[in-house]
Amino acid sequence: MFDSPRAISWHGAGPMTVPDWSGEAAAALLPGSNYVAFMVKGEQQAVYVGFNPNPEPCSASLPPPGLSMQWKRLVDTARLPPQDVDLEAGELLHAEYVVAPGAAIMLETVPRPAAPPPQARAAVQQASSVYRRMGDA
Repeated sequence: MFDSPRAISWHGAGPMTVPDWSGEAAAALLPGSNYVAFMVKGEQQAVYVGFNPNPEPCSASLPPPGLSMQWKRLVDTARLPPQDVDLEAGELLHAEYVVAPGAAIMLETVPRPAAPPPQARAAVQQASSVYRRMGDA
C-alpha cells in the first residue's frame, strides 16, 4: 500500500496546524484543542487518522490530498454499524470533516472523478433548458 519513501505528518484541528503537545490550549478550553491527527503519505496514496477526545464536535480541516485526489471516509466510530466502516463506497469529502465527540476517523485518498466530456456537459445543459421551458408552460 505504501512504498518508500513515505512521510508522516501530524495535524491539529485548524488548517495547517500541528497538535498542541503542550496542553496549553486545552487548559484554556479552546474548542478542538485536544484534536490530534496524523497522515501517512506514500507516492500514490495517503491515509489520514484523526481523534477527537473533546466533549464537543470538532471541525477538522483536512490536509490537501494531493493533485487530482480527494479524501474518502473509511471509518467514523461515531456512526452506527454498519455505517461506521465503509471500505468500498465511503463518502467523498472536501476540505473539512466534523468529528463527533470521542470519535476517531480514518480517511484515504482516491482519484478525483474526471469531469464529464464537453459533449456530455452540452447535452446536460440542453436537457436542462428543455425541462425549464416545460416547467414554464
